[in-house]
Amino acid sequence: MAFQMARANPTIAESIWQLSRLGPPIDTRNAKSIWHNIFTGCIFHKSLTQPHYWVIDALDEAIEGTPLDEYFMLLSKIDDSIPLKVFITSRPSISLDNLFAGLPTITESVTPDDSLADIRLYVETSSATLPVNDSQQRKTLVNDLVGKSGGSFLWTVLVMKQLRDPSVVTVEDVHAVLEKVPEKMSELYISNLKKLESSPTKTLAKHIITWALCSVRPLTVDQMKDAIKLSLDTTLSRDLRTSLQHLCGQFLDVDKQSQIQVIHETARAFLTMETLDSELRVDLPEGHKMIATACLKHLTSDELKYSKRRRSAVTINKLSIADYACLRFSEHILRASSSSDELFNLLTEFFNTNVLSWIECVVQLRDLDCLIRTARHLTRYLQRRSKHVPMIGGDLGTWAVDLPRIVTQFGLNLLSNPTAIHTLIPPFCPRNSAIFRHFGYAEDGIKLIGAWKAGWDDRIFSISYHDTYATAVAALDQRFVVGLADGRLKVYRTSTCEELTTLVHGMSVSMLQFGATSKLLASVGLRSLKLWDTVAGKEIFGIRTDSQILALAFNETESLILLASSDKHISARNTTDGSLLYRFAWTDTFVEKDGGHHLNPNAAKISIEQQVMAVVYRSKPVQLWCLEKQRPIGACLRHSSNLKHNNAGHIVHSVVLNPNPAYQRLVVSYWDDGLVSFDTTTCRPVVEITAGLDKIAMTPNGKTIAGGDGTGSIKIYDSETLQFLHRVPIQGDPLTCIVFTTDSLRIIDVRGTQSNVWEAAILVSQDSYSSASEPSDSVHQSIDDMEAPLVDQSSEITTLHCCEENGIAFCGRTDGRVDTCSLDDPEKTMRNLYKHRGSFTGITCFDWASKPRIAVSADSSGHFRVMQITTGTRREWSAQQVLEAKSEQGCAIRQVLVNSTGSLVLVSTSESDSLWSVPTKERIAHIKAPKRTTWKWIVRASKSSQLLLVEDSAVKLYEWTDLTQLNICEDTSISTVQGVSNSSVSHVDTDAISIASDGNELVFAQKVTRYEHGQQVITPGANRPTTRVHLFDLSTLEHVTAVQPTVTGSSVVPTADVADIPDVDYIIGTVKRFNAWCLLFISRKGWVCSVELRSGSVDTFQKHFFIPSVWRTGNSSFNAKVRRNQDIVFAHNDGVIVVKNGLDIGEYVSII
Repeated sequence: MAFQMARANPTIAESIWQLSRLGPPIDTRNAKSIWHNIFTGCIFHKSLTQPHYWVIDALDEAIEGTPLDEYFMLLSKIDDSIPLKVFITSRPSISLDNLFAGLPTITESVTPDDSLADIRLYVETSSATLPVNDSQQRKTLVNDLVGKSGGSFLWTVLVMKQLRDPSVVTVEDVHAVLEKVPEKMSELYISNLKKLESSPTKTLAKHIITWALCSVRPLTVDQMKDAIKLSLDTTLSRDLRTSLQHLCGQFLDVDKQSQIQVIHETARAFLTMETLDSELRVDLPEGHKMIATACLKHLTSDELKYSKRRRSAVTINKLSIADYACLRFSEHILRASSSSDELFNLLTEFFNTNVLSWIECVVQLRDLDCLIRTARHLTRYLQRRSKHVPMIGGDLGTWAVDLPRIVTQFGLNLLSNPTAIHTLIPPFCPRNSAIFRHFGYAEDGIKLIGAWKAGWDDRIFSISYHDTYATAVAALDQRFVVGLADGRLKVYRTSTCEELTTLVHGMSVSMLQFGATSKLLASVGLRSLKLWDTVAGKEIFGIRTDSQILALAFNETESLILLASSDKHISARNTTDGSLLYRFAWTDTFVEKDGGHHLNPNAAKISIEQQVMAVVYRSKPVQLWCLEKQRPIGACLRHSSNLKHNNAGHIVHSVVLNPNPAYQRLVVSYWDDGLVSFDTTTCRPVVEITAGLDKIAMTPNGKTIAGGDGTGSIKIYDSETLQFLHRVPIQGDPLTCIVFTTDSLRIIDVRGTQSNVWEAAILVSQDSYSSASEPSDSVHQSIDDMEAPLVDQSSEITTLHCCEENGIAFCGRTDGRVDTCSLDDPEKTMRNLYKHRGSFTGITCFDWASKPRIAVSADSSGHFRVMQITTGTRREWSAQQVLEAKSEQGCAIRQVLVNSTGSLVLVSTSESDSLWSVPTKERIAHIKAPKRTTWKWIVRASKSSQLLLVEDSAVKLYEWTDLTQLNICEDTSISTVQGVSNSSVSHVDTDAISIASDGNELVFAQKVTRYEHGQQVITPGANRPTTRVHLFDLSTLEHVTAVQPTVTGSSVVPTADVADIPDVDYIIGTVKRFNAWCLLFISRKGWVCSVELRSGSVDTFQKHFFIPSVWRTGNSSFNAKVRRNQDIVFAHNDGVIVVKNGLDIGEYVSII
């Protein structure tokens, strides 16, 4: 229909062309998505100056097996102002008659005789090619054709095609063609079948017809040749463009695009009907089984086997059908007979052997959605097979869980390195996953030791925005957008979590809202509104507003955007140019009568579906306003028995209006932990519970509510009864914003500097279409065989210290505990050593002296402890307190350091540095620190009696015993002060201050941010943040005269620049590799990398492996250390993970 309109209207043609080139992905399973994207969002936006007519032929066939009411609901919403008429043909149908009864229609019954005039016109128009000699014979033959057609256009078309055959040369041949055609259509097809059955190529014809009828999309001629090679092991020598009709009895044809098509849908129905008694009948389940088997034989072939020599499973001379087999095999698995043992065994073999090569091929084709589809199809196939054969154990169900998680947690790095699926990803997958069990262990590969999860958790994706906060989020169809405090808008694909584009609002984003489609997006800042085309990545318009926007919504046709502002006005703007259409004030009589003074609203929500706006005032009941009638509805008053603090009981955290018009509900979360559902027609409370939610959201189907509590956890409730359903436990920042995806199966939240995507099992079970999507039982499996931990690991690790002498690690936790474990088996050896006072005093820093066994730790309350560690008779460790003290004025302690004998402890805060004597328990030295940005104390490797203090741009040398300053060197190249050119601002990363080159050089890493005219530069795809690596020769300190630490008395000793490395996220430390010292760091994409530390310019670094995104965006601060043996130790949530052999392989990357 859209194509027909485009042919008649050049404006529509251009619009559809732009949509096909730049438009959003359309979910072909969702009629509403197709309607909103192509018609509502595109065609109906254009001004139609002349009437258009839609012709929908054989509607009963087109919508067979689909929900009819959805289509007619769309037709009924076509605006009367659009000059559109719809002409529909269909066989008689009671269900269609009932639906058409509610629409303004004119019905005309058509008999076979009514079509004769049109058939005559068709035959006469094409009569020039008939095998006749003169006009009289032509007229006679036309009359015969029309008379024998019986009103069937299909019969007419097929017979006309036969008569054009060059072999029909005599009058007798013409009469034979006409006489052999029976009155009923099926007899014509039977005649063709009989010819094929007697043909020596009938087996070949059966395979070609089966492929043509069962393929998910039309195959090209070349693809069909390769398909026959796979299924029949026969190589076609003739060109199917000329021989197809002869081979397949005119059931198939080749179009202009060289695609093989069924001649008509009635032919498809005839060839697949159960009553057809022919060996050429296509049994659809068996046909799909044949194709699935052929695809799997290709996917399990030696050509796709991975080897380290080849490094890739993608062959050069691959079959033309290979991409189809790779991307579509699962759809044939879904439709195939589930009772086939042959297919099941072949499928099992595929997942046990070449599945990683298949994933590599899928990623090479850049279709990560294929992995999501395959998981869904595999789950449904296994459900059907379980009805025939008991499904005991097996990995196929586990693979259905693994595939989507591989996409969301590793997809970004897979797209840039498809071969990573073979060696870099399996070791980092959960221990109970199929990919880990089959491919996670290699003798010379990466090995993980420690407490990484046994199974996938509810968080399927997480990303950190590093130096800026995530402030807003919106989701619709196949897109979700995260707004940031620095003004950027990050656009992602919902199914795979791939980043699609970046938009720049220009200021902190407070609100995001999609239109009826995911193409239009509105972003709100401080008194500013911008409308975006997310597909083209362009701004449509931007305007300044007189007051802050509290709520916004699009109408169903996306022609206007409705705004509610803090000055108590509702305005509508044109989505084309932002022009004001109308504006009016709203009143809230309840608020204005109470107290007699004007109150400004704090927040608002608009529901186009309910035509209601909810307005929130400080300590007042929520007010409801009717948008359609432009008058107040009333105030939502809670039951007095549930109010704990009078007016405080009306302090609102968050409100949400049910988007499903069938549920006239408003849900409000209150300051006193109440969660109340109100009827928006009466303003009366329906149900109230205690939930303690700060931010809430509701699924688009209106069935489920989710919200975040004070700990950062997410709670899920039934929207009608407010019954508690599920809790996603996570300790972290509270939620800033939370939304559901369009399918109501995923939750997206933003908090702090990160965003997360969650997929809880309860959401799948709540889905009304769960039988057609991922069932919760197979996606979320409980882990019953996990061993109980030897120590309560409910608190996350905040600080990590590794001891090289005896291979142990010390872990400080959020609840004040200090635990210890062996790095040979961190999970089983984790033991509690001691604990600081209080339950909310997390450990901030730690140090250890191995010979005297003295441990020093500080907590968030400003206290520090010195502990003597002793060994019992059973070699168990115990701790005895030697010293406990508090920093000056309770300042946060940033670093503690203990000397090698355990007699001296250095305590450093932002304001001072203190030296304590452990034997006397007294402070023996104290340095008042000037205003400093970054600093770090280091024991000098070449002389353990001295300390180095790296403080902003200076390096100072001190005596351990009394903090006497010996030397100072200052280098303005590492200054934290903004340069004169005002082009960049940088600071030294304290995590990157370490000793290299066997103690002779000090390493600095300096983060650089680009500025222009005093403003940070934010340009999508450009100006990547860089980290400048420096080396400082410590031997220069021996030649500098001791001076007082003043600017005029300092000696300037320049550093040596190593490299400017882009996209550094976290510095791990320095390690010696192959007689060269290297700096290890983690990139913003999660790659563990190394760069060689040497004077002079370095133009390359190495990428070794990447870690899951959730490791870097977990609940607590990220911690990673590197040991001398090149093992890398990570603290993830409440456990320790050791990565072995991670640096053994690497890929050189040029520094641009």
